[in-house]
Amino acid sequence: LDLRSSDFSGLDRVDPVVRYAVICAAESNIDRCKVEEMQSWCLNVLGTRMLILQLLERGIVPVFFSSDAVFDGRRPGYRETDACSPAL
Repeated sequence: LDLRSSDFSGLDRVDPVVRYAVICAAESNIDRCKVEEMQSWCLNVLGTRMLILQLLERGIVPVFFSSDAVFDGRRPGYRETDACSPAL
């Protein structure tokens, strides 16, 4: 599966009993995302969005791992309700 491609026709071969898909593919190197902004945006945003839409069309629930860059890491155990505090 290549998130840079909009062709996810391989999903048609997924066993129909599959109900969930864990998405943990991305360009996660923050420095590379900054230097190669357009390429990382195409992969991390457009590609992931297209994959999620195609999973949903097939009745597969996407489970998406997001960046850990929304918190500064000064303490463990962040919750969804915590205010974002990325390290700059």
